[in-house]
Amino acid sequence: FNTFVNYSGWLMLLLGIFFFIKFIFNLVYYKEYPLNNIFFFPFYPKTQEECYQQSFYPLYDEKGITRKPNQYEEELRKNNYNNCLNQLKNNRKEAKIRDFWLAFGFIFVGGGVLLTKKLYLK
Repeated sequence: FNTFVNYSGWLMLLLGIFFFIKFIFNLVYYKEYPLNNIFFFPFYPKTQEECYQQSFYPLYDEKGITRKPNQYEEELRKNNYNNCLNQLKNNRKEAKIRDFWLAFGFIFVGGGVLLTKKLYLK
């Protein structure tokens, strides 16, 4: 049991340090905080290009020929694009917060397990 607690504490502590280094790297290296991380896989758009593709797809008439959107459709496309960009911005903020607390949690729990083992399991 003592060995298991020791290994699990070190594993959590090392994972926390790895996540913290990854978090700092993402803050410094990328212009916009990336949405990809180890545990959570986003199913929403991750780039502005994906927002554009979702909003400005080609329209077809009854004969299968591409047509220009009318004023209402164009306004709807712009609103959808702006909503997607705002959602993307919010998702980046949430990913930054989630990554920080994930790293902090692993460091805290791993350090706590090792400290508890040292104090109580002799």
